[in-house]
Amino acid sequence: MNFKKHLLIIIIYSLVTAGFTWPLILNLNKATPSIIPFYPQYKNMTDEYIAVWTTWQIKRALDSKEDFFFTKKIFYPLGANLAIADHSLTLSIMVLPIILLTNNPLIAYNFIVLLSFILSAYGAFLLIFYLTKNKQASFICGLIFSFSSVRLAHVIASHQAVMSLQWMPLFFLFFIKIFRENRFLNYVWAGGFFLLTVLTSYYLTIFLILLGILWVILNINRTNLLKLIKFILCTTIIHIPFLIILIKAFLQGYFPKGKGVFEMSYFYGADLLGFFVPPFFHSLFKNLTGGFYKNLSGNAWEHTTYIGYTVLFLALFSLFKFKKNREVKKFAIMAFIFLILSLGAVLWIGGRPLMFGNKFIFMPQYVFKFIPIVNNVRLPSRFVVLVSLGIILISGYGLKYILEKCKKKIIVTFLLSFLILLENLCLPFPLNQEFKIPLVYKEISQEKESFSILEVPFCVYSGTKILGYYYSPPQYYQIFHKKSLLGGNLGRIPEFIYEYYQKLPFISSIIKLQAKKKVTNEERVLDQKYFSELAHLLNLKYIIIHKEFVGSIVHAYIENLIKNQVIKKEYPDGFILYKIKKTNNFYPTKIDFSEKISNIYIIKGLKRYKTNPKTLWSQRHSTLLFFIETLDDYKIKLILLSLKPQKLKLKVGKKKIILNLSKGINSPEILIGKRYLNQGMNYINFIGKYSYSWGINRMKIKRNASFSAQK
Repeated sequence: MNFKKHLLIIIIYSLVTAGFTWPLILNLNKATPSIIPFYPQYKNMTDEYIAVWTTWQIKRALDSKEDFFFTKKIFYPLGANLAIADHSLTLSIMVLPIILLTNNPLIAYNFIVLLSFILSAYGAFLLIFYLTKNKQASFICGLIFSFSSVRLAHVIASHQAVMSLQWMPLFFLFFIKIFRENRFLNYVWAGGFFLLTVLTSYYLTIFLILLGILWVILNINRTNLLKLIKFILCTTIIHIPFLIILIKAFLQGYFPKGKGVFEMSYFYGADLLGFFVPPFFHSLFKNLTGGFYKNLSGNAWEHTTYIGYTVLFLALFSLFKFKKNREVKKFAIMAFIFLILSLGAVLWIGGRPLMFGNKFIFMPQYVFKFIPIVNNVRLPSRFVVLVSLGIILISGYGLKYILEKCKKKIIVTFLLSFLILLENLCLPFPLNQEFKIPLVYKEISQEKESFSILEVPFCVYSGTKILGYYYSPPQYYQIFHKKSLLGGNLGRIPEFIYEYYQKLPFISSIIKLQAKKKVTNEERVLDQKYFSELAHLLNLKYIIIHKEFVGSIVHAYIENLIKNQVIKKEYPDGFILYKIKKTNNFYPTKIDFSEKISNIYIIKGLKRYKTNPKTLWSQRHSTLLFFIETLDDYKIKLILLSLKPQKLKLKVGKKKIILNLSKGINSPEILIGKRYLNQGMNYINFIGKYSYSWGINRMKIKRNASFSAQK
């Protein structure tokens, strides 16, 4: 095929995309795909707000000249590592000119959605064309892969992790070529598309690794093993910069290890009947199938695994017609294995688990529980995207046979394409148009100084755990006001972020009240005592109350506690703004870890015991926070208690130090120049050889004029 024919294929896919997602093309600047038209009860709890925020991150990094993979704009003052988040970085870079020209991430995100359709279809086309050399069959397979109900469900749910399938068929195309052709460029292309997948989605990365392993097992021989080793080496070299970032994220705890992480696999496997029931959003059948999806163990979009009867017929026809074809057999085995994995840890049929007595009957995916990193594939129904890939690999051969036997190829191609699209039809495409910016955020956006905001309801959310009340629009509003937020929403966050906010005075009480728990008189007194200092240390200027989603008890507690320290302003659209009055607080020069306010300095790895509440005992890795008023040279004095002689590695700001501790009390003084520090917030990272073998009692921070003079 020449360039013009490839261009024509892309144009046709583009036109199909525009029509299939109508009227999205007319609402690029004011709406996004959404589940809200089908499930209005999830209003203000859907992921499109976070998806648009994620798209904005590339511009945020450019404007601030900061690392894209780390931001302090959420979970302030801790910040967040985005390396494991499903951020679709590659498509964000592709639509960067749109963000720069329009300054509107909403438009850019919608282009990501549209591009994901076009590129996923075209990638599948190239893969099947390589195998069949039939452009009509390849075109239809592109439609099957890109416009499947599985993809559509995740587009509607704004799951970038699953809708961005464009690199998957391209990776597999060049991965196959590695074993068929002796060309070095195939290693580079396969490794490159694998990297693009890594920069798009954690889920898809795991899927491609499993896909590659399974393909090699099915084609095992000495030559192929050597080629696999060469591919791994080549890919590792390509990935070195990002591998460092991933390792850092892993060490920081961004791969959740809690008991509940894998247990989601018990309830979010594909329901066996779901493969045959049209999706909840289908234009013709949604009234008939809605009841089925309401009875399933999880939400409807994760349980949408409908294959389509036209596609099922094509796959079965290919299997029957080419039952002696070794390649078709291998693709069928792959599709079947991934289908079994998609069923999750427990088999569900029609919304009910298959049980023996009162115990679950576990499926093969249960084994993932014992495999690190892979056990974070907590939504096994998403394996259906690999089933979709396997189906087009099988169907391509059958389509080629059918079309070569037909005299009117164009008519047959059109009819099959029409049937495939009809079986997945969702018109008009469901949209969320609630993206107006409330007046309170427009006013805040006019302020140029840097500060943080506390949104109430307060929320710390990831895919596995929630602290507070899940409410997603505030992170979208941040795109416009650009101030830091306490709390936030990200696909994967470490446990220490949850623990941090639960230890803070005032914040911990809001969390309790939102969970309908009581705040003790002692906690109330401490909240009152430390609110001013807390606000100063967190650079907190505003508290915003979303009246519609905040209970009267929570609101009353906040107002009664801080009414003398804030200026209140009410807005007609249901917002209340509390502006915290400026005080003469200074950053403390002495931190006593026996006081509750000291929790603001404890990031992770330090534990206080009731038997000795004045000392924080450290794990091997731990982190403290400290503040300086003026950028200058400082002397930091630590009061440490060590249970044995040992070496302790420190990183204070940007300076690395080694301390030799003796058994008992140690009082080391650290001199650190201003070139290693930041004005305001800084970190001390501790790395010891043994866990809980040393503790810290107090810390003093003092400007050091004599040290400056010596320099």
